[in-house]
Amino acid sequence: MKNLYPMEDGHTSDEDIPISQLTVYATQDGTIYFACDWVSESSQSIDTLGSIFYKLGQTDLLDKILKDLKAQCVLENKEQEFQELVDTISLLAQSQSRDGSQNSVAVSPRNVTRL
Repeated sequence: MKNLYPMEDGHTSDEDIPISQLTVYATQDGTIYFACDWVSESSQSIDTLGSIFYKLGQTDLLDKILKDLKAQCVLENKEQEFQELVDTISLLAQSQSRDGSQNSVAVSPRNVTRL
């Protein structure tokens, strides 16, 4: 897959250089790592990093990323790999849903009548 924002000479201006970024990657053993970086001289970089975290958790950013990834996979003839990715995400979500329901309280303590 190609980077969305190539950093090659002649293709960037000061406005194109990231002021904050979140990188997530996994090793062969399945361990997931992340790294954050931002321009410390700019309060805007902290705001944009906060925006990244917010959008990942509270908006449809992940859906937009997957939509763009699907288009890229179609161009590169990798539709089957994309479908495998979507299937994996669905299986993990189902597994999380089942695990969460087994550990939940049947009746919230707030709903129990005091004796």
